[in-house]
Amino acid sequence: MPRGFEQLIRTHSPARRFSLAMIAAVLLAALAALPFSQMKFSAANLAVCAVIAGLFPLAGRLQRRYRFSPSLQHFAVEVYI
Repeated sequence: MPRGFEQLIRTHSPARRFSLAMIAAVLLAALAALPFSQMKFSAANLAVCAVIAGLFPLAGRLQRRYRFSPSLQHFAVEVYI
């Protein structure tokens, strides 16, 4: 398994903390700008987003249980980030 991938998976690694901090920063910036935009969301669109977000923990559990190939693991981490 590539070293960079292992570093992202470890809970307290600097790479993981940085990735989560960047995701949080982008999310907060988007949420702060949302009231000033012309975008409108319907309940159906929000439900789809909630279902997709809920699938991420499920995918993580499946990956930890069945240990997919390293290339698929790396792809999953890149998509998640």
